[in-house]
Amino acid sequence: MAENSRRGLAWRARWPAPRRRDAGWIPSPDGWTPPRVPGRLDRRLICPLRRQLRRLTRRLAPERSIVVFHPRYTAALPNLPVDALRAERLLAFLVSEGLVRRRDVAQPAPITLKQIGRVHDADYVRSLHDPAVLGPIFGGTVSDDQVDRLLDLQRLHAGGTMRAMRAAAAAARDGRRRFTAVHLGGGLHHARPDEGAGFCLFHDVAIAVDRLRREGFDGRVLIVDLDLHDGDGTRACFARDERVHTLSVHAR
Repeated sequence: MAENSRRGLAWRARWPAPRRRDAGWIPSPDGWTPPRVPGRLDRRLICPLRRQLRRLTRRLAPERSIVVFHPRYTAALPNLPVDALRAERLLAFLVSEGLVRRRDVAQPAPITLKQIGRVHDADYVRSLHDPAVLGPIFGGTVSDDQVDRLLDLQRLHAGGTMRAMRAAAAAARDGRRRFTAVHLGGGLHHARPDEGAGFCLFHDVAIAVDRLRREGFDGRVLIVDLDLHDGDGTRACFARDERVHTLSVHAR
């Protein structure tokens, strides 16, 4: 009996009872093994709780946001080494995390040739139907059956930028300061008024700003370009517009 008591004391000396904050630790031959996340909730519980909290916050928030996306954005451009599904994957992540509601996703309409002509030279726009002109812009050969698809796709991207910019301008007029407009496409910052370059045919931001000017917006515009390459087309499009300031933060 005494020997058994000594054994019990020896076991308790080797593995002392866990303190209150260590509740849940498991005894092992090497000592006490802590739980997976000591002193914290399991991560498998935290992530869903955070997601539900984001969704609840957005539902209670008085302001809303808009995310512009079109399924045709997944079309791959020739000779462009970029993941064509990146916009779709970003949208899926934002929706799954509760950062964006499905009803906040808007599809754009392509811009018209008249809207393009207000920013780009007429001779340049007419030349874009020639595959020999598109080839250098896309860094390779462009077939005849790809011409219309490329023009339609970039018109759609430019329409998405216009959709997001007009939504932001409308929110500003209504005094909605917390409104956010996001476009998961566009960024055709190499296109100049008289030529295209770097996979860019139409300068979507310049066309959208021109549309806002015609609708009465007379304020200043700041364009912050965070692309890897210099936004040379943006500077060319707004070289004579003192109300537009461009800032290109690119890798040199």
